[in-house]
Amino acid sequence: MNLTVRKSNLEAAVKSLCRVISQKVVLPVLSNILCEVKEKHMTLTASDTEIWLSYQIDLEKVDLGKQKQASFCVGARLLSDALANLKEQPLEISFEGGEASMIRIDHETGFTCLPTDHSGDEYPQFPQDLEDVDPIWKLSGDFISRALKRSMFATAHNELRPVLGGIFFNMHEGNSSSVLDVTATDGSKLILTEKEITELLDAKGTPINGDGSFLMPKKVANVICATIGPDCEIRFNDSYASCKYGNATLQFRQLEGKYPNYRSVIPECDHSFNAFRLELLSALKNVASFTNSSSRMVTLTLASDKDRLVISGNDYDLSIVSEDSIEIECNEKIDMTIGAKVDNLIESLQKISTPDTEICFVDPSRPFLIHPSDPADTTEKVTILIMPMLVNA
Repeated sequence: MNLTVRKSNLEAAVKSLCRVISQKVVLPVLSNILCEVKEKHMTLTASDTEIWLSYQIDLEKVDLGKQKQASFCVGARLLSDALANLKEQPLEISFEGGEASMIRIDHETGFTCLPTDHSGDEYPQFPQDLEDVDPIWKLSGDFISRALKRSMFATAHNELRPVLGGIFFNMHEGNSSSVLDVTATDGSKLILTEKEITELLDAKGTPINGDGSFLMPKKVANVICATIGPDCEIRFNDSYASCKYGNATLQFRQLEGKYPNYRSVIPECDHSFNAFRLELLSALKNVASFTNSSSRMVTLTLASDKDRLVISGNDYDLSIVSEDSIEIECNEKIDMTIGAKVDNLIESLQKISTPDTEICFVDPSRPFLIHPSDPADTTEKVTILIMPMLVNA
């Protein structure tokens, strides 16, 4: 078998595939990339038995001899290193099977030979075909990337509740259109991104009701954020899901278990104020270093006679106290002090891109909410819930 491929196309696919391969593989073949050649295309696949990522790249030339197709496995790190320092050029790759098989990569100034210790038949295949599964969610890659990047900081590392380590996708009927919820929570904070979806299709392209849900592992979210294109098609069944974007197909096993009823913990708030996001973020960072190392608690204090928010942190064991304040817009006069973990507040504000933010609350013992003020996209709504901490009188 001989083929010719552009170095940039091959390297881009290999770099993305290396994100899937685990440092400690359960099967030796999983440290390899599966390469399958058919007609004028080469499909490269990497897996860790929970995730399968494939890229299809075009070939400039291909000679399969008497075969209709060919497959082989090559070490992912070795292939990545072989391509890393080459300039952009067409690469000629040849492969001969047998007991001591290897691939040879010829470039303008030399060549590299790499062993193929495993045949293509040894590589684990994705257990199910989702090509004809309904519904198809056609979504913007930018939206998926934004929602996942926001959500990942709220996932948990909880062996007793593994569902909290995932990101929950839930499509349901809204007032005038379908709404997709993308949610993550670790029990102390929750982030919900809602997106109005105008069209949902079946495998034949017919509009349908696309209600359904699935639970995406965090590792899958990391891979998608690093590799996603401008558009994305999502299919899923009860156990597996797939995302198609550009020349890539990512398939994965869903996390098992029932996700918490996240909407039941979001309160109907009676009070709110608006603040300049960067000022609030700066004030929180100013006092963060002076909080108790175990609790990391700060207090947010509203005074009825002032249009200011006072942020305080302390560690009384070390006789340390720090305080900062910012101007706010509040349409009512209220006296209240709320405690919260400073890291949750800082991370939440960093996930918002609007200049102003709205903070809504009921009382010091109930969760409070953070919203971006006047978002540019009115079809997308972000809600961040923070659990309060007990403030000693």
